[in-house]
This record gives sequence, structure tokens and C-alpha cells, in this order.
Amino acid sequence: MKEYNIYPCTGKPGEGFLDGIAKEFKEHGFNVTIEALRHNFNAWRADLKSGYRDEENGYHLFTPCGCNPLSFRCSSLEEDCKDWQITYQC
Repeated sequence: MKEYNIYPCTGKPGEGFLDGIAKEFKEHGFNVTIEALRHNFNAWRADLKSGYRDEENGYHLFTPCGCNPLSFRCSSLEEDCKDWQITYQC
């Protein structure tokens, strides 16, 4: 399984914050969308953990709940991981 993690500074994110994260993922072989990043970032701000499955681009993005430092953990989609590589907030 291919993976890449980003642990951004947790200060107040400015304009272009998510664009910079998407760019870094792309530099490491993952075409992570702004939609996926926004989904997980908004969940983190609400103290929810989240996952985002992107079939078209072949990745799953995970972010722990807001009581943890902000992070985006990306992994390639794997057939034997379908039970947890889903889109959710909880």
C-alpha cells in the first residue's frame, strides 16, 4: 500500500492552505482533491474523525478527530481494505 502523511501547522489556516496541501500530495503521487481535504478539515474542526474515499483518483484520506493535531493521511485504495476505506464523519 502506498501512503503519504501531512502534518500541517495548526495555526489559523490562511487562504490557499488546502491548495498547498493538495500540491504536496500531488508531488508525492496522490491527486487529492480540495473537496476531500475540505471534507476532512471541516470534520476535524467539529472534533470528528473522518475518511474520504476517492475512487476516481484511487486514494483514501483519513484525518483523526479535532482533539488530535491536524493531519491528513493518504493511502492508495486496496481491495482488502474496502471495509474501512470509506467516506464518513463520526
